[in-house]
Amino acid sequence: MGYRLACCLQLAVLWVGMGAARAAEETPVVVLLKDGREVGGRLVREDDEALILRTENGEERGIAKVRIEKVIRGAAPVPAEKSAPVGLLQAEAQKRLAAENRAMLRELEALGDPSREKRRAALARAVELGRRAEPLLVGILHPKEKTPVELRLGALRALAAMKVLSAEGAKSVAWVAMKDADLEVRREACRTIRTLCDDRAVGYILQYAVSEDVPSQRAASWALREIDDLRSLAALVAALPPPQVGSATPQTDEPQGTWRELPVGPYGGKMPVFMPQGQATSGTADVGHPVADALKLIAGKDLGSHPMAWHYWFRQKIGSLTSADLEKEYRKRSLLDQMNAK
Repeated sequence: MGYRLACCLQLAVLWVGMGAARAAEETPVVVLLKDGREVGGRLVREDDEALILRTENGEERGIAKVRIEKVIRGAAPVPAEKSAPVGLLQAEAQKRLAAENRAMLRELEALGDPSREKRRAALARAVELGRRAEPLLVGILHPKEKTPVELRLGALRALAAMKVLSAEGAKSVAWVAMKDADLEVRREACRTIRTLCDDRAVGYILQYAVSEDVPSQRAASWALREIDDLRSLAALVAALPPPQVGSATPQTDEPQGTWRELPVGPYGGKMPVFMPQGQATSGTADVGHPVADALKLIAGKDLGSHPMAWHYWFRQKIGSLTSADLEKEYRKRSLLDQMNAK
């Protein structure tokens, strides 16, 4: 009996100690995130990379330390029913960010100013701001903003001067290169893509160039012609499928036809030739293709849909095939020249 009582007392002491340690470990904290939000709960554990909190509903939530601005330990979180829809810190952060954006936008609007000095100063300011200015410059290019043409041109030049674009910025510039209402703005967007050598923008335009929508295909092909990126042209030529031609005669057990003699032998000799008869059936696929249509719009000429013709066109464009080389190649492939040479 005494042994059982001692064991129970030890288990009770151990349980109370674990509960006290857990209560001491789960310290109430308020985590202030870098985006202005605040998260409250009890700290369960902490390592070098994250904090693990237990929220009021009992769920555990991990927060990476790279997202944390500050941790207030020992502060009880505000109950959900008494908290505002938007936390005070978040509202203040949003107000501060909006004020900063308005101030930066006023500075960047000088990109479309008639004065060259003001435009240069605004361009230098945009380069100095870097990624902070990119969302504002992309917003200037949005068609719903109805910004002046001069300001859109200045925004594109500022994006080109920044050297590096985000994925959203590259997509926006590509859209402007195809869809902007002003021709000069579209050309400036193409120059920006060509200056930055942005593969994401070129890839976005290529998607429209090979689409079935004719207006989008025309706009994208025009942009690719202005950008003149040889890698995209090579990709289009390589993606062009060869035409597939099916059998020209039906398959039968015994061929049907007649024999005829043609006076083509030496000294008037005749050669027997079998002339098959019957209904001819054939099928041809990939005669017309969106890739070929895009190449026709880019090149400004119709070379059909055969890959070899566009292969020669691309080699001529990059200078690896001259007109003399092309003529020599045609003569080499000519059966008539080979027969005459013998």
